[in-house]
Amino acid sequence: YGVLGTLPPTAPGTPDLVLPWMPRTSAAGEAVVTNRPAVDAAWAETVGDLSWGFHFDDIDLAVVARDMEDYPARKGEVPPWGSATIPSPLVLWCVAPGAVLAEAAAITAPVLVAMGERDVLVDPRGEVRAYASSPSVDFYVCPRMAHMHNFAGTREEFWARIETWGDWVRALRDVQAAESAGG
Repeated sequence: YGVLGTLPPTAPGTPDLVLPWMPRTSAAGEAVVTNRPAVDAAWAETVGDLSWGFHFDDIDLAVVARDMEDYPARKGEVPPWGSATIPSPLVLWCVAPGAVLAEAAAITAPVLVAMGERDVLVDPRGEVRAYASSPSVDFYVCPRMAHMHNFAGTREEFWARIETWGDWVRALRDVQAAESAGG
């Protein structure tokens, strides 16, 4: 999900999805949806097919269909990679704009903001600004990738970017440790 907001993209020519927002201060059983009028007005029209935002065009349609079958309800047979449940209150907390902005701003370690070309962040480049206390925020958009990163044909490129970034963070830590030790 995105620090500034989360919204799965919809296919060109289809209405934008409207998700309910629930403040984190709401108890799991409460249905405190702060944008209820917008959700009620658009829900039936926008809750349709999320597969365009989750899978890029080069993914086998049978795999996409299997992944999206019963999503998000998962009442049927769950695919081996899927989860039988989706923690609804957590999902609603995470999609609310700025849900974890204070926590992101408090991170003092390097951050990698990485996503697919078609992903759920409402303001991808704005995410970088959210990590106000981080000494380094790297930004990467993987081409020909949607939200379900591990399904993408470019997943190895994505993994390589994460690995390279991790190697850089390790090297930085070693340099800083040596400097602290006076060497």
